[in-house]
Amino acid sequence: MSLLTLLLLFCFLSLSAFALDMQFVDQDVIVNGVVSDSWSPSSHSHLVDEFERTSYFWLEPSEGETIGELQLYVTSGKDVSSPELLTGPLWDFYDYYEYYEYYEQSFGTELEVVYHCQRQGVVTMTLSIPLTTEGSGSKRLDVSWEKSCGSGVRFGLQVGTVELGNDVIEDGETRPEWSSGESVPAAVTLSTFYLSMEEGFGTQTYTPPQVTSSNPHVIVHSRGYASIANSISEEDHAHALTIVYECVGTGRGIITVRIDIPPYSPLTWSWEKVCGGEIDGALEIGLSRGTSEVVRDGKLVESFKDWVSKATERKTDFFLYMSEDVKQIYEAILVTSSPGGVLRPVLEVDGSEPGYGFITGEPTKLTLFYGCLKKGDATVTVTIVLPPYKMIEFTWHKRCVRLSPTIDESVWTANQLLTLICVLTLAVVVSAFFIHKYTRQQNRKLPR
Repeated sequence: MSLLTLLLLFCFLSLSAFALDMQFVDQDVIVNGVVSDSWSPSSHSHLVDEFERTSYFWLEPSEGETIGELQLYVTSGKDVSSPELLTGPLWDFYDYYEYYEYYEQSFGTELEVVYHCQRQGVVTMTLSIPLTTEGSGSKRLDVSWEKSCGSGVRFGLQVGTVELGNDVIEDGETRPEWSSGESVPAAVTLSTFYLSMEEGFGTQTYTPPQVTSSNPHVIVHSRGYASIANSISEEDHAHALTIVYECVGTGRGIITVRIDIPPYSPLTWSWEKVCGGEIDGALEIGLSRGTSEVVRDGKLVESFKDWVSKATERKTDFFLYMSEDVKQIYEAILVTSSPGGVLRPVLEVDGSEPGYGFITGEPTKLTLFYGCLKKGDATVTVTIVLPPYKMIEFTWHKRCVRLSPTIDESVWTANQLLTLICVLTLAVVVSAFFIHKYTRQQNRKLPR
């Protein structure tokens, strides 16, 4: 055997003694201790796209191989990214697969590379792997690749008011209605938004949301899974961000949420939160179901103050409802008439005395019984207390005459009861008289 043949055989045996494998997703990076061409420092042709925040590698040494301290360093584009290498413990697959009757001894560890992009551009990095094999010495394997860092709009990132929705932000861009125009009424105490990533757009880190209010009387708090620094991927469930409102006074405030997603442009959206002080714009009051002759869009109809209830009318019905899918608390409903002595009004809400309740999309019937005492004209005012809004009042005129009482067939009047008592008393007296007379006659016929 020639010297050249022996040298080639020695080199082959030395190389074959290293059996380290390394994978990236479904690609072979190192096979039997040899770096693939596309991952070699001279080529580094593999490019990780701008949507990937983190890359995961699987490193699997063979028996007798020892991996030294790994080093990750940037060879170009240091101002573009500051990658970070995270390593896990060495896994023993003999123990892991024992339940499944997999008895081949093997070891492995996961490597995580977090890119921390700072600006748009491409960064080239190299992972240096020192490797030692028993009886074969040691060597160093270098793996290189490129990472693209983006900027501007973050495509694929969505924000919605429902899970997986995009009615607030679509592909990183805020919809016009969430730049201005949306309003949250006073009855609403919290709003929830959902962050999600479309399939094919990788992973994105984000900072804790900055939530601000333009009104010191409208305090806001952010809660939920998305209220802290986190990362979201296409495989995750939607991350919920709940904004809790704390109204310490009345008024309106513009609420703004900003979430930084470096190196892309931040996500921002705004809306108005009402904390009372004005009437809810969805409140409607009419004289029949579905109408709004009294209050329209939360504002008094000016012409109603000239409305007159006829002298022959014993009552007036009003219908209260909300034109939007919200409900409004009412704390009290009061009635006042002037001058005194003309009428004695009484209120009912859906047939009961008015008290604490809610106005919803289903009309609430408010009935006012006038109870006219004498002939005359009076001004009637109904006051509805709507916390935390201002109370709402509406006024009209009532003409009164003394009307004969109307009696429900199931109700006895005082006169009817008195007549009944007299008749019953007379019947008792007459009955007692005849019984007494009959008894005396019978006693006379008895033999002495």
